[in-house]
Amino acid sequence: MKRGAVQKHHQMVFAFFAVLIAAIVILMVLILRGEPELVSPMDPFVSDYPPDWIERQGNVQHINVSEATQLRGDVRGGHQRYFEPSGDMTVLVFAGAYQGNFFNNIYKQDESVLFRIHNEPIPNDGIPEFFAVYTRKEGKPMLYMFVDDDWKLRSGSQLYVVWGSDLRDSAGLHEKTFDFSLQQNGVYIDYLDEDIDWIIDQNPVWGGVIVSQFDKSSIVDESFIEGTYVLVR
Repeated sequence: MKRGAVQKHHQMVFAFFAVLIAAIVILMVLILRGEPELVSPMDPFVSDYPPDWIERQGNVQHINVSEATQLRGDVRGGHQRYFEPSGDMTVLVFAGAYQGNFFNNIYKQDESVLFRIHNEPIPNDGIPEFFAVYTRKEGKPMLYMFVDDDWKLRSGSQLYVVWGSDLRDSAGLHEKTFDFSLQQNGVYIDYLDEDIDWIIDQNPVWGGVIVSQFDKSSIVDESFIEGTYVLVR
């Protein structure tokens, strides 16, 4: 690629992330304006085993965010909130792209849903779905990720998780393959427990978690921009 073309490509990528992050900041402000809506425990027993957080409701698999966060979290506007022991609020915001087309929670073409990011996936309906939950385990920040059967099948069981406190800093990025060994009712669960403290307090917002079929090298060379992926921040 010629120098001018390279510069133009980098400018396009930077503009893409600038727009994406601006949208995330706006969403975070709107979410933070709401009053806490913590769910009161309906059962004195709250499980810390991730498969127990997935509840079958007909053909829908409901990811119980309240139980996953030990009654400290909820979902508002399609995004997750967590009420820290300090009284502060941590917000987990989702965005994504389908074949390079940006979306927030649901991507449609001609009224057909092609991808969803929410906590009520429907496995085996032909629509890839994803969700994530931020919580703490023994005081340590944790990020649990949920992928349904459809995305597993579409990806050939090969999804990568790339994350870091600054997605522009290739040297600081981490990578792992999504582990499909733990599942419940067609929803697969994996987690991150290293280098995610930046989720709690970061300004400006440059950190993130990218889940896709693209490995770290594709994130670094920016070839993933035209593909399908989910961004969690």
